[in-house]
Amino acid sequence: LQGTPSVIVVDRKGILRDVSFGQTGHIDGLIQQILSED
Repeated sequence: LQGTPSVIVVDRKGILRDVSFGQTGHIDGLIQQILSED
């Protein structure tokens, strides 16, 4: 991963929700969705 823009999103329960390599534009929406879940 060194030198590669990457994102790993884990929710509050510890569940892996997203792994992205390269620049992506969906992270903001994904995080908002996860935060709005019960």
